Amino acid sequence: LWILSFGGTVPIANLLAGPIVEATSLETVLLFGSGAAVILGLFFRLRPGPVVGEEILTLGYGSGDAAEVIPFFLPEGWREATAKIRFEDALHPVVDLNRAQYEALHDGRRADGLELVAENEFLIDRVGDTDERHFADAGIEYYRYVS
Repeated sequence: LWILSFGGTVPIANLLAGPIVEATSLETVLLFGSGAAVILGLFFRLRPGPVVGEEILTLGYGSGDAAEVIPFFLPEGWREATAKIRFEDALHPVVDLNRAQYEALHDGRRADGLELVAENEFLIDRVGDTDERHFADAGIEYYRYVS
């Protein structure tokens, strides 16, 4: 699937980028690639944003293979409706984590130096582990609301 998606360009890019990485650094290749992406983005920008009736692709991120690409068609009034969501407000308060704290939380342990109190939010209560003939919930997250 990877080869089909990119038309076999990944192995060719590896042949080109490999010697460059060895001669310079991976950071150099990544900086060049990100700069090229910005230039291409500016060059091919044709209009200020999506228009009504146009299909857009949204990305739903999940760890591992849970990421999805979801197609949407934009209806009349989509800008006004999305402004009401106040998405940016939902991202606050922000909690800066150091690597050790992130790893602890990822592993389901308490993170040293991080005192968080759940309030008005959903928490993962448990993760299913049943895999039987008539019922399977292995890996399914069950949530509870904390007020």
